[in-house]
Amino acid sequence: MNFLAFSPLLAYSFLAAVATLIILLHLLRPRALRRVISSTVLWTEVIKAHRKYHAPWRWLLSLLLCLLIGLALALALTRPQGLGPAPSRVVVLLDNSPSMAARTRDGETRWAHAVNRARELIASTRVDVMLADTMGRAPISGFVPPAKAIAALDQLGLVSYGPVRQHGQWHRTVGNQT
Repeated sequence: MNFLAFSPLLAYSFLAAVATLIILLHLLRPRALRRVISSTVLWTEVIKAHRKYHAPWRWLLSLLLCLLIGLALALALTRPQGLGPAPSRVVVLLDNSPSMAARTRDGETRWAHAVNRARELIASTRVDVMLADTMGRAPISGFVPPAKAIAALDQLGLVSYGPVRQHGQWHRTVGNQT
């Protein structure tokens, strides 16, 4: 189940269910335990003294803290879409270090997967996009329209540093590798 796909109505229903469950669990009281003691008078005085200091505000504070924690966790899981303003800008950061050239189980590189996911993200947005990379080689700086960001994404490649063995000799390379 993808929690990020909750509709606002379903998310609010989930939050209401969590709040109801917390309140019901808070209202449950454990059974009173009967114990045999040697001096009933002594313990009666202890119980009277304890009841004096038991204030209803403690119960209410405990309930509110439980509700706050439970609803915060439920809200973090559901992320309903209607809670905040729509983003006015999007920043896409890509890791184009040499480790991204590693192959995955499907035979593609990690870099290819990252570029495909970034392309999908940029194509799905209608706001300005900033494209950044970890090696500082992004062809554009600043926020641009999505079409220009996708064009810049096609120009961005992996960066390799260090010695490379070609034709039996070691060469030091610094630059882009696609």
